[in-house]
Amino acid sequence: MSRPSRRGPGYVDGCRAREHPGGPPRARHDRSRWAWRRRLRPLSAVLARALRTLGLDSDVARADAVREWRTVASAVIGADAARTTALRMDGGTLVVAVPTAQWAAEIRLREHELVSQLATRAPRSGIAKIRSVPASHN
Repeated sequence: MSRPSRRGPGYVDGCRAREHPGGPPRARHDRSRWAWRRRLRPLSAVLARALRTLGLDSDVARADAVREWRTVASAVIGADAARTTALRMDGGTLVVAVPTAQWAAEIRLREHELVSQLATRAPRSGIAKIRSVPASHN
């Protein structure tokens, strides 16, 4: 028994054609339907673009400084820095809750080093200074 020819009315580009609604028959191995895979972008790029479009990218960047506070403060001041808490960013100012006035003085004393470390770890945050507030007055 001989094989049917791969040319003729039922074939496209040497492959058995299927009916395609709204258009001409396509070959089974038509790669154009997989073209979308070549256009895929990483999710992080899509998310960054969406945040930029919504105007939220600067808010996310400022939140990075709040998130990095504990790590940076522990590296600069020491393990006791865990007693302080970064609350929010007000413009370029990081607001930090401190338990005592002595902690506020320590942060003021080391502010330059803390700000430079935070700017290194969260470069797009725009941090310029740190303000201490009593822990009970968040």
